[in-house]
Amino acid sequence: MLDFPSKWPLEHRIEVGSTNDIVKKWIQNDCKHGQALYVDRQTKGRGRLGRSWFSDDESLYFSIAIRDFQPNHLSFFPLAAAVAMAKMLLKQANIHIGLKWPNDLFYQKKKLGGILCEAVVNGSQIKGIVIGIGININTDLKNTPKELKNIITSTLEITKKRLNIAHIAKAVRQEILQTCELLFQNGPAEIIYFCQKNDITKGRKVRLQNGQKGRVLGILADGSLEVKTQSEVLRVRSGEVHFLKNF
Repeated sequence: MLDFPSKWPLEHRIEVGSTNDIVKKWIQNDCKHGQALYVDRQTKGRGRLGRSWFSDDESLYFSIAIRDFQPNHLSFFPLAAAVAMAKMLLKQANIHIGLKWPNDLFYQKKKLGGILCEAVVNGSQIKGIVIGIGININTDLKNTPKELKNIITSTLEITKKRLNIAHIAKAVRQEILQTCELLFQNGPAEIIYFCQKNDITKGRKVRLQNGQKGRVLGILADGSLEVKTQSEVLRVRSGEVHFLKNF
């Protein structure tokens, strides 16, 4: 039996291994653009580079299928998703967040959420993109692992108010689709401008994924990160950066 989405554009389940893995299967089976899934619990959630992701029952675990786009849109989806989440959190919780290139969500030096975009490929054909979202919503930091207490936060911690996760999931789907439509119709300029305004990496000393160190000059028009090392100026197009020293 194929694990295919219901007729509804936003499906809810109690527990899955990974929302991204399920939506990737949906895309392989030609699901519609915008078909999405959110769950109460993930048992095999992961972040970028295959890292495990701390999961509780009070966070948003969400993935959406993005289809029918042009190849030149591909590199902009992580930034588009980050912009969508920033807009959603402002509207739904009055939280102004900072964006850590390419797709981490921060509030006052603590991580609030992350984004994982994965392509679904059939031979040489890209069938779609899965945008996976993890946001700490009603997470009580007293119940988090000790090593995370000082580096993550939640909307509950920030606002002292609980949010309806089903309502947030609907808002996330709508905001992602609107931001993707902006990308499809107008190109990436507005998305890049928003990221530049809310970028928390600019000016920071960082270590790149390949081990090189430098200072971030900013996000460029093509979505890459410009980093000045001792010997050259680099355009970093993928991977991630690690901040050096404290914020």
